[in-house]
Amino acid sequence: IIEPLVSNKDLSEYFEKAVSELLRWVKDKGIEKEKTTRFIQQTSNYLISDVLGLLKGKPFREQDFPITPENFAEFITIIYEKNLTSKLAKMLLEEMFKTGKDPSDILEEKELTQVSDEKQVEEIAKKVIDSNPQAVKDFQSGKVGAIQFLIGQMMKETKGRINPEKAKEALTKILKMVK
Repeated sequence: IIEPLVSNKDLSEYFEKAVSELLRWVKDKGIEKEKTTRFIQQTSNYLISDVLGLLKGKPFREQDFPITPENFAEFITIIYEKNLTSKLAKMLLEEMFKTGKDPSDILEEKELTQVSDEKQVEEIAKKVIDSNPQAVKDFQSGKVGAIQFLIGQMMKETKGRINPEKAKEALTKILKMVK
């Protein structure tokens, strides 16, 4: 798994620069050292799988790569701070790769932040419940898969931006009140 980092000097140097930025951020935020390993692992995983995937078989060369190590480190911190879903993280990384822009700017421009505000989640849940009476009946008759269908509808409604746990909580709460 770590072979790409070992065999590609440019990629390993880029990784070291991004990790250096991350460690500075961890220290500034006062995050426990134990979590540092998680950030380093995430950096490695995204570089090895997603970044190499975006390069479509071309070799990694830092001077040709549109994402600075600082922006890549910021990308990892955003995943942590904003609790992005993996789908949103991949969308953000792809946009960074296409444009070379700062991840914070892209989040704002493209509205890629996760929907997790309780009132907003409940409003979406109510809309989905109203639009899917059969799924509500299925849920009430004990079909557990119905809740997954409704979560899926909430994901569709928000283009994958809703926090799935909050969606399930809101649906469960509202469905208990529906007769």
